[in-house]
Amino acid sequence: FDDQEEQQRYRKSRRGADLPQLLIGILLFFIGALIPKYYFQSHNDKLLETVPPFQVTSSGDTILDFLLNDELVDPPTIPSSLLTWTSVWIPVMLLVIVESLALPRRPAIVVGAFLFAIGVSEGVTQSIKLIVHRKRPNFYQLCGFQLSTRTCTASPERIREAQFSFPSGHSSLSACCTVFLSLFLVAKTIHSQRLNTTQKRLMAWMICTLLWGWSLLVAVSRLVDHWHHPSDIVAGLLLGSVVAG
Repeated sequence: FDDQEEQQRYRKSRRGADLPQLLIGILLFFIGALIPKYYFQSHNDKLLETVPPFQVTSSGDTILDFLLNDELVDPPTIPSSLLTWTSVWIPVMLLVIVESLALPRRPAIVVGAFLFAIGVSEGVTQSIKLIVHRKRPNFYQLCGFQLSTRTCTASPERIREAQFSFPSGHSSLSACCTVFLSLFLVAKTIHSQRLNTTQKRLMAWMICTLLWGWSLLVAVSRLVDHWHHPSDIVAGLLLGSVVAG
């Protein structure tokens, strides 16, 4: 009876200690995911004054930068809404379920750490975009460039978005989620007492293959859809992986 009471008191004390870490993770998640992207980027009017790159020949013809003249694919293969669900909300639910079935049960710690990593990754990614201002491969079409006036005529949001190519936000977010989930699920698999060595190895390979397969699909889609240069994608994958690791 005494042991049961001590265990109950221990669980309650751990829940109380875990809650602040969860709240810190949630707070940083919203700060990193929302403030740089929806406040600083949307209020950066200097981007609207950017002169599109072009050259005018002696005969009056306009020459555009071929690296920025790719076709605009909109909506993209993997839209932001699908990425958010597969890289944030579904992983959160998965972490809660898996950790709730384990002993000791500390889902608040795990979810807090995951949201912390996502918040840092998103905050760093969006901040770098604000500093670099690299134009996307589909810059001319995205900003609504008109040859007659040689100016961008699209909405302010699209003109700004056309200059946020580096690094790839889709790649950094998917990589951060993939590395975190891979480390977490593989660790749970290795320490499982229900599986033998062969089953653990097979399960670990399956987990890594599925997660990294999806992350690489997201990254490649940004290249195929002409939303990013190759170096943008590589930088995004590295950034997300380092933050989660």
